[in-house]
Amino acid sequence: MLQVPNHSIEKKCPRCGQVFSCVTHDHCWCEEEIHLSRETLKQLRLNYVDCLCKECLLFFMELEKHGDRAA
Repeated sequence: MLQVPNHSIEKKCPRCGQVFSCVTHDHCWCEEEIHLSRETLKQLRLNYVDCLCKECLLFFMELEKHGDRAA
């Protein structure tokens, strides 16, 4: 089986402007470390065009813990 190497690309968070690395062709850290509800993910996809940085995703994870919705 042909394995595709992991590639890291630089992205800029559309929420805070922080530059971060995103891994392609494999599981990204966000799939393993960040757990958001379907509703929050839906709202984030409506509000942002691209991936958010770890800090912003953790912020929304904390909001969920306190019963708040994504903004």
